[in-house]
Amino acid sequence: MKILSCVVQRQHMILTRLAISLCVLALGACGGGASDGTPKTEKDVPTPERLTPSTITVETALVPVMSELPAFEDGVPRTISAVEDENGVIAMFVENEVWLSTNNPEQLASFLDRWDGEVIADFDAQKYKIANLDNQYLVRVNTADTDISELADDLANLQPGTRGDFKVSSQAAAATLAISAETARAGVVSGINWVGQGSDFRNRDIADSPAGVSSADPNAFSWPSHTIEGDQNTGVAEAWRALDFANLLTPNKVGLAILDMGFDPNADYQQGWVAFSNIPLVAPIGTENIIGCGENPCLWHGTNVLGAAMAVANNGFGSAGPAGPVARPVIIHTSYDFFTSIFALAEAKVLGAKIANMSYSAPVHITLSSLR
Repeated sequence: MKILSCVVQRQHMILTRLAISLCVLALGACGGGASDGTPKTEKDVPTPERLTPSTITVETALVPVMSELPAFEDGVPRTISAVEDENGVIAMFVENEVWLSTNNPEQLASFLDRWDGEVIADFDAQKYKIANLDNQYLVRVNTADTDISELADDLANLQPGTRGDFKVSSQAAAATLAISAETARAGVVSGINWVGQGSDFRNRDIADSPAGVSSADPNAFSWPSHTIEGDQNTGVAEAWRALDFANLLTPNKVGLAILDMGFDPNADYQQGWVAFSNIPLVAPIGTENIIGCGENPCLWHGTNVLGAAMAVANNGFGSAGPAGPVARPVIIHTSYDFFTSIFALAEAKVLGAKIANMSYSAPVHITLSSLR
């Protein structure tokens, strides 16, 4: 095992934009005429119903599950805000931070001047030999006195045909959304720094760890998650057998990165693992998860995920992950905000990972999805 200690000064990740595809089914004759043969005119085409504008209100009683992310080297707090939609779904993001994607220095300079901004992190894809990705900048903006009156109109322009009724946890949160939306509407690829939460795998994926239940079958070939029979029908164990017959069941063959927090090595960690932290002054091993999984603190979420993916098989301990017999664990301790996470992906690539797993997400409303 190997722990790489390094202070990373810049961090990031990219959130793929959710696109809406509108499919129109044309009914009637190919000629497009009326049933009596009369050609249709523009007046005959019904005008689509206009959606009412989205609403955005500040509700200070809305409190995110955690208050802030670890600060960068300048020590300035990174306050987390929350946005709740009309269905009660809550997403978190970092207030006073806007994410820009541009190779145009003039665009960046104009934005910094407009919003009294300061670049607090940047990501150069060329450094990591990642093609077709512009430079990424995380900018701390001054949200004081920001006009949010155009936010609903900007959102409607960015995502036509969608709307929502939103509550945000602070005025600064509303201002951050407004700055990002105005910038995106002006044609600059921009967004906010969403913060994900972990998904808890313990009860589903590693419930067969030793717990004093003598009736539990230790043979993974009989487990519903691994057998070729049953409802899941994954055939994981039979795949191991086939690889073994082909002399391909080789430990540490494929680098598999787990991007997460809360890693505490045990007997189910394959020998040869490597660990890296992209959070300054934070150890990759033995550091608890600071964000959690909704109402569940899930302090050792990273270990749970690693076990579900690649716990060592046939060692009389814990579970047996599908990739256990062939994977080499690449452990990346990273915050769950999306700008930071792109650095985690890049570092995983440097450390030889071919596959990466991120078991955290943010439930972003479709109306806000254009904000990265």
